[in-house]
Amino acid sequence: MALITAGSETLTVAGTAVGFADIPAPTDRSVEECEVIVTDADIVFQADGTTPTSSDGGLYRNGERFRIKGLTDIANFKAIRRTSTSAVLYITYYKEEF
Repeated sequence: MALITAGSETLTVAGTAVGFADIPAPTDRSVEECEVIVTDADIVFQADGTTPTSSDGGLYRNGERFRIKGLTDIANFKAIRRTSTSAVLYITYYKEEF
């Protein structure tokens, strides 16, 4: 099945771990996945609901693009900046097209 855009947001990642703020609310179709573009700095992340620190978690570097599949993993995603420079994430959410 094809995916269509369900929404988007821009998120600044600084010295406190944050999750996505504007996940589109489920209506007739829930968000299936999202694409994230990392800019300005590296981030450290967790997608299991735990809170990352600047040295504990997975790493995405400035300029990388990645996808997260499944609403649970999207909702559980949290990120923090890796160094003293804040990152900006550009997130696009996708849902199934009928």
